[in-house]
Amino acid sequence: APSDTEGEQVPSHTGAELLPSPHRGGAGGEVNLHLEDRWILSRLNRVVETVNSSLATYNMDVAARALYEFLWSEYCDWYIELAKPRLRGSDEEKRQVRSILYHVLEATLRLLHPIMPFITEEIWQALPHEGESIMLAPYPEVDSSMLDDEAEAQMNAVMDSTRTARDLKSSKNIPIRQSTVMAFQPYPGKELTEHEKTLIERLSGAVIELTDVPRDLESHIAGTVPNFGTFFMSVPKLSDDERKAELARIDNELKSIEKDLSRSQGKLANEGFVSKAPAAIIEKEKRIVAELSEKKQKLEDRKKSLA
Repeated sequence: APSDTEGEQVPSHTGAELLPSPHRGGAGGEVNLHLEDRWILSRLNRVVETVNSSLATYNMDVAARALYEFLWSEYCDWYIELAKPRLRGSDEEKRQVRSILYHVLEATLRLLHPIMPFITEEIWQALPHEGESIMLAPYPEVDSSMLDDEAEAQMNAVMDSTRTARDLKSSKNIPIRQSTVMAFQPYPGKELTEHEKTLIERLSGAVIELTDVPRDLESHIAGTVPNFGTFFMSVPKLSDDERKAELARIDNELKSIEKDLSRSQGKLANEGFVSKAPAAIIEKEKRIVAELSEKKQKLEDRKKSLA
């Protein structure tokens, strides 16, 4: 089917003019952007800002890393997953989310073109477009009206909450897609909106109940979301044999993590590696150390609770 964006002029900016025409103030009225829409458009413009400033100073590593993180970790990992149910919604809902999916991808291709010219040209030619080549398309510029600190903060809370809920399920070997009831208590002054709750449930397979701290804490495991709140998941009391088996599983996983952690820490402690490796590789190793350290701490906490 032809895209809703086919035949539209592709401008250099990456903000309101890239949204369906009602958002731009026509007879159709205002489009009600979802939280995730505001977030991805804000993040796109942050990346446009970073890439433009990095290319101006010939800092290709920073530009490439920013584009990679945005396209892979934010657009693909999060926004596309959140968009999927809306693509099965009403005609208006499908039109809006398809338009945003298209425009973010198309603008990102133009941003990426100086770094990866051939593949971006190939993909761009397969999309609805204006002009003969991506080389002649205007380079993206920041639209400051699309920068949205509030949406970014809210989505950070949604993503952190999703990770926490998934980690709780993973700690008990519960499949992500298996529906699991969890209690959530926000911190004072914090609020979990109905839309945020829906997004977290959709991505984690949790069924969230807003509640106080459970009285029988011994029958629950808890996961904290920094600066937002705490999830509680009920777990059946383990028999002695089950507890021993769980402790053995944790010990085996800790050994594996400690081995990988030691390898990455050794690389970062090696002056020869740090002086020769590209910045992106060093940053990757630092992220691995941070992630493994966090996993190790959670497993150790779980082990203490079973001891």
